[in-house]
Amino acid sequence: MSRLSVSTGLHRKDVKRLLAEAATDGGEPTVVPSPGTSLASIVYTRWTTDPALQQDSLPRVLPLRAGPGESSFESIARDAGTDAHPRSVLEELRRLGLVEVDEDQQLVKIEPGGFIPLFERSQLLALLGNNVGDHLASAVGNVLDEGDKRLEQAVFIDALSPAAIDEISAAARQIWTDAMRLLVRKMSALERRDGQAGAPGSSGGTPVDPRYRLRVGMYLHTDAPRNTIDDA
Repeated sequence: MSRLSVSTGLHRKDVKRLLAEAATDGGEPTVVPSPGTSLASIVYTRWTTDPALQQDSLPRVLPLRAGPGESSFESIARDAGTDAHPRSVLEELRRLGLVEVDEDQQLVKIEPGGFIPLFERSQLLALLGNNVGDHLASAVGNVLDEGDKRLEQAVFIDALSPAAIDEISAAARQIWTDAMRLLVRKMSALERRDGQAGAPGSSGGTPVDPRYRLRVGMYLHTDAPRNTIDDA
């Protein structure tokens, strides 16, 4: 049950209820809540962006467990959420090929060059809808002059060679990686300042309400050369 919770982002009580409904109703749950961000994704993101967990700009090799106040894989997993056991989070990251575990030394390290395929197809489709929906909402809001102007900008160019496209794509990915790390640090710091996510927060004793949702993203799109037809 913990592994299902970690991989889907659903709370364990929801997983338990859905499994019970599936058993009662012949395999089809009657209600499926929207998946949240998985604990594995939260742990991976923090590990790869938190300066305290970096060494020479790379994620540190972490002990599986450590003493109070010391960083370890278990401490990161427990900070991310108490809904699943750290070992379940670790096994999910191993299943995805994102971490390597030295059982003899009790050490965990990030696999180099790892991508983050932490969602099943249904979750990827939900993520697609959320990303495109928020992007479109920002663009439409700017056109209709609804409230403050949102950040919605892009640059484009024509007639580049495939080699140039590859070079720009690599640069854009690096820029996004650097930007994401800075944003995650800022978001985490502000989240801690305002209190735990999903609960009434405080800043200097003042309740933080309401809670606003924020999404920041970046995209890159390329087109193959279009065939031109000479009507003459």
